[in-house]
Amino acid sequence: MLYDWLKELVEISKTSALKTLYCGLVRSLLQYSCETWNPHTQRTIDKFKAVQRRATRWITKSDDDYDLRLSKLKLLSIFNRR
Repeated sequence: MLYDWLKELVEISKTSALKTLYCGLVRSLLQYSCETWNPHTQRTIDKFKAVQRRATRWITKSDDDYDLRLSKLKLLSIFNRR
């Protein structure tokens, strides 16, 4: 929802600016929710991972492997940050 809003609103091509927006707005909301810190179902885990996969694909503008995109952006998976 927020990701879609950012995608429509922001026409930024700089990776660093997109990364800052993602970390400041999207990832911070995901980390704030208690469900992120202790997800109870595989469905919830998959949803959180899907958000980060889609965001990293949008930021890097590539279809590289998810782990490669994370390393390019110097980000940890949302579950590795806990």
